[in-house]
Formats: sequence, structure tokens, C-alpha cells
Amino acid sequence: MDYRKRSGPCMSFMELAALNGFGEEFVERIRPFVSLEVLPELEGRTSHEFTGRASWRYSPGSNRYGYTSRYKLKIGEQLSASVSFNRSLDADNPAPDAFCASVEARFRKVPVSLVAGDFNARFGQGLALWSGSDFSSLNTPSAFMKRNFGVTASSSYTGTSVLTGVAGEYSIGRWCLTVFAAVPGIKDVKKKPEKVKLLPACNLTYGWKNGQAGVTHYIELAGLNTGMYIPSMRTSGDFAICVKGVDLFSEVMLDWVACRPSAIAGVVAPVGDGGSVAALVKVLEDEYDLAVSGSMKRRRISGSVSSNLSFYTVPKVDTQDRSLQLKFHTQWQYLFSDAWQLTVRLTERLRTWGQMFRTDLRSDLAWKSDVFSLTYRINVLQCDGIAWLTYLEGGVKRGKFASYLRQGFFLVDDWDDRIYAYERDVPGAYNVPAFYGRGMWTSLMTSWKPTQWCRLYLRAGLTTYPFMQEKKPGKAELRFQSVFDF
Repeated sequence: MDYRKRSGPCMSFMELAALNGFGEEFVERIRPFVSLEVLPELEGRTSHEFTGRASWRYSPGSNRYGYTSRYKLKIGEQLSASVSFNRSLDADNPAPDAFCASVEARFRKVPVSLVAGDFNARFGQGLALWSGSDFSSLNTPSAFMKRNFGVTASSSYTGTSVLTGVAGEYSIGRWCLTVFAAVPGIKDVKKKPEKVKLLPACNLTYGWKNGQAGVTHYIELAGLNTGMYIPSMRTSGDFAICVKGVDLFSEVMLDWVACRPSAIAGVVAPVGDGGSVAALVKVLEDEYDLAVSGSMKRRRISGSVSSNLSFYTVPKVDTQDRSLQLKFHTQWQYLFSDAWQLTVRLTERLRTWGQMFRTDLRSDLAWKSDVFSLTYRINVLQCDGIAWLTYLEGGVKRGKFASYLRQGFFLVDDWDDRIYAYERDVPGAYNVPAFYGRGMWTSLMTSWKPTQWCRLYLRAGLTTYPFMQEKKPGKAELRFQSVFDF
């Protein structure tokens, strides 16, 4: 997508094979399943999308509601715009407590794109400027190296972790210059005017056939009303290159205010047929990190192993000269047949402060047919004590209708032993509750597309604590979402 944005569509499979990350062998594998045909009639197509969501949560003594709405407009590849409003379940008044809006324009005759409103800025490996999502190093090797996407307009529902301002990108040949001016805190100017800052920044990136290099600089200006000062100013240089399938990447950053450098370097390499390894070293202001990972994939079995060692130069407690933490993660999947699959995950955390050990073992046994599916999970965790969680989920998916019903139980006596479990929810609502106490929960997620221009979603959830010695109030949740495309 980045290549097409800068250079236009791929006109041949030879051109596609020359792109970083593809290669001749991979292109030959996917060639029977893809097309390079350009459809001019779709270039100027105008599309609209409207999303509306209502949420309700009830517990004894508390009755909360929330809502979300978003409108997106797209005119070919030249113009896109979005605006969204969100009221969380914890808001104090009926008005929205979050707002996000952006407009992005691209020009055909000149290689320029402009963004106004809310946007993400992601450069290099994230040492100097990186807004939006970020992955943990306890992951597969493919997640170790970050991809430099520059400035992209945001169409999130809440507008969190984004920058607000104006940005421009100019590409000429192999060079790309990005300049923006953001105003962090502008959305809360009435409540917290002292938090408003000015953040001008620029990035210059040079790309070639199998790599890129760039320079990023920003300066943060605070105290615009009371007396301007500079709390942060950083300059970084980054590069990434792919040599015969091996990715090498690095970034060095200098914090001018703290007068401290930081650096990151890593490598991701293929091993054999279907395997890969990765290593990552970070030297930050108050910690040193070493992360390694490896993955393997065969006909019936696939998995990964990763670990992360952190050394904190500033101890976490006063009684220590230094603090250390080691995290270990491994996950494996085994396909018994086309219908049956077993997934096992083990994570371990060792640290020199607080609870020294935290062991989390989880297994999922899943069965799936063309229409029906079943998943059984059991999760056991040991930290301060021993906690467990289990659930059974059944699903049906046929045509334009899908529905999933989950019933689970949990026994967690200490907050340090809390267990997280991802819950199916409507699009745009990321739901990973922390289960604590002795109880049970039931959840239902249903989606239906009655027409080509309408999609409906419904989620209902009920959590109770009937096994507690001391009474604990439960909660009920109901969320409805409709999406209209035209």
C-alpha cells in the first residue's frame, strides 16, 4: 500500500517481486490468486459509511449508558474524511467526552498529501515519534521490526493516542519530506489550559529498492500562556534494510533537554522453511532491554518462543541497587485435523521486586465446521495465589449471520492474580476485561447483514458473583451497533 501510494500500481509481477518483503519465490506462490488489473472506473468512486452504537451497563446502584457515532467519506484515492463522537459509560454528563475528526487529501499532478485534524505519526523504530498502537517484544519475530508509515489520518472512535494539527507530505523521486505541527491538549483546553502544547516536527526519508533511511526532529513547546519553555526536544536517525531476506534495522536518538542518547537495533532472519528468528536491543534513558524470539511452522504444528530481559538503571524500590525483570512467552498450535485445533500458551514473569514469579498457563481446544464452532478454554495463573478461569463458547456462522454464546467461570481471590480474557464485541470496541473474584459470566455476540448497505451488531453480557463469601454486585451490559455503507 505504501509503494502504491508513492509510485502508483504495480504493472508487472517482476515489479512486485522487487519490493521489500516479497521476492520472486513468494510472488510465484501467490501469482495464481492475485490480479494486477487496474480498474479506472473505481478511482473516483464516492463512498459513505455511517456507524452508530449505543451501550448500556447496569449494576446495583449504578445505571450507565454510552453512545458512539462516526461518519466516513471517501472520494476515490484523492479525498477522505471522518468525524466521530463518543460518550463513554463513565461520563458525567450526556454530552460526548471524546471527539475525533480528520481530513486527508492527495493530489494527482503533484506528489503531495495533506492531513488536517487527528492523525498518527510513526517514524523509524519509534524512539523519537510514534503515536498509536505498539506491540510488545513478547511476540513473533515479524512484530519486532516497526514499519515507518509516516503521517496517516485517524478515524478512531475516541481519538486517544493521536496528534491533532496539520501535516503535509511531499515525495520526489526516492525522497519523502514530512512536516507537521500538532497541538497536544487542544481538546481539553477549557478544562486544562496549562496542558496545551505546540509540537512542530519534520522527517526526511530516503528509500531505495530494499531499504530506507531517515532523520526525524521535533521540539515541544509548553507554557504558551504563562511563559514558554521546552520540556522535550529530540532528534533521531533510523535505517532499515533487507539483505537476502534478512531485515536489519536501527535507530539512534538524542534527547537534547535531558542530554541523553537512546538507541535500538535489531535483526529478523528466516530459518529453514517456515521458520524465523529475531533479536532486539534497546538502550533507553532508564532501562536496557534484550529481546529474542523464534518461530516455526510445519504442516500440522506452528508456534513461537520469545523472551525479554530488562535492566532498570533507576531501581523500582529504594532497597535495591538495581532492578531486573525477565519475561518469557511461548505459544504453540497443533492441528489434529481440518476441524480440530489445540493451542497452548505459557507466560512467565520473574522480577526482583514485588511478586517475584507470575506464571500463566492457557490452553484452547477448538472445533470448527462450515457452519458451527466450539471452543473450550482453561486458564490457570499462579502469582500471589492460584487462580483459574474457564469458559465454553459455541458459535454459528452462515451467510450474512453469525452468533457466539459464551459461558464462563472464574476463581480469583487476589487482584495480583487477575486473569484477562478477550471478549467478542462490536467493531471498534476492544474488550479485554480483568476477571477478579469468584463468579461466572455469560456473553452473546451476534452480527447480521440484512442488506448490502446495512450491518447490525448486538452484544449482551452478564457477570455475577454467586460464589463470594461477601456479596459483590454483578453487572449487565448491552451494546448495539449499526453500520450503513452507501
